[in-house]
This record gives sequence, structure tokens and C-alpha cells, in this order.
Amino acid sequence: MARGVKFGRKPKLSQQQRREALASLATGEAMRAVAERYNVSKSTISRLYPAES
Repeated sequence: MARGVKFGRKPKLSQQQRREALASLATGEAMRAVAERYNVSKSTISRLYPAES
């Protein structure tokens, strides 16, 4: 860690793709359709939502 090494799995979607996916979901597009567009699972898309308090 001291040398700046990153740990963990690399994200499937870039920041730009995340923003686009969230915008699509906000317009009412189905989660499954968004997932297919980015070639990821529906679970990956569902994790994009911020945690609800």
C-alpha cells in the first residue's frame, strides 16, 4: 500500500459508463436493457445506485 499498489478487482464499467447507465435508468429504461448494452450482469447495474439511508 505504501508504494501505491491498488488492491481488488478492476471495475467493469468506467466512470463515464456509470454516468450514462444511471442516466438511462433515470429516463425509465429497463435495468436488463442497460446491462445488455454494457455487456454486464443486471446485478452490476443494480449496484450503481447509491446506498439508501
